[in-house]
Amino acid sequence: MQLVGIDDAEAKTQVGKMLPFFEPLADRFRILLYHRPDGAADAADWGADLMLCGHTHNGQIVPFNHLVRRVFPRICGLYQVGDMHLYVSPGTGTWGPILRLGSRCEISMIHLTQKTQTS
Repeated sequence: MQLVGIDDAEAKTQVGKMLPFFEPLADRFRILLYHRPDGAADAADWGADLMLCGHTHNGQIVPFNHLVRRVFPRICGLYQVGDMHLYVSPGTGTWGPILRLGSRCEISMIHLTQKTQTS
């Protein structure tokens, strides 16, 4: 397994700028950790198998979740980006007011299993 983490940044290009500094290891399952659900296409092009993100809190408070969804179309859940899976966690905390309305807290549990090869 290859586990790569990238520092958070406001720039939507952060993942694409930082990944060239990491050599994808052949025959390894590659996981990319990045705070925001930005740069998924760059991560998939680099060869990540799974990208784990948060940041959005699934919108945190209705009706502001509609604004968050405009900035981050992948706001919560599992997405397919090329050959890569992207998981965006709603997280457990809050931003600003200590309140969630229309968005629940979540501790995500992901089980990785080896693919079985067919003859």
